[in-house]
Amino acid sequence: MLPADARRDAERTRNKVSLLHSPDLRHWESRRVVLHHDDPGRHAFQYADWQFDGVDLIPLARTAGDDDEGGARSQHDANYITFHGIAGFRGQRP
Repeated sequence: MLPADARRDAERTRNKVSLLHSPDLRHWESRRVVLHHDDPGRHAFQYADWQFDGVDLIPLARTAGDDDEGGARSQHDANYITFHGIAGFRGQRP
């Protein structure tokens, strides 16, 4: 969880996906938020999985978001599987 979200219930905060970096698997640095929505109550990105395509990262996520039928009931009740592309992700800094 990012420091700005520390006041929220960690189990319910799923509205950000970040790329993290660690030189030793003990000290971690957030490099970049790649998926985000301001509403943590009805918007979420969960169970992200990805593939590498050369220098690009191609993630997909179970996503709760807006739709033509009123959107997801909660951040937990996903209504999409979304596919994303992050070009040249290794060289990117916040």
